[in-house]
Amino acid sequence: HVAAPEKYDITVTSAWDGIHMEESKHYTGKAFDLRTRDFPEKGVDKWAGRIQEYLGEDYYVLLEPTHLHMQYNE
Repeated sequence: HVAAPEKYDITVTSAWDGIHMEESKHYTGKAFDLRTRDFPEKGVDKWAGRIQEYLGEDYYVLLEPTHLHMQYNE
């Protein structure tokens, strides 16, 4: 299951707002970031991998130092 652990409240830190690279999918509403510092246990990398597997090739999931970036690639 790709759902986050019970004690992890998902916080979207950025969607189409914020400052991103010029060509970022954030500006077209096709990307968002989730805060990871509140993740209750080690294993956020495994969770990111499960999300990528679940979403498939049309999506890109990247674990950054402070957040999990997800975007839809057309």
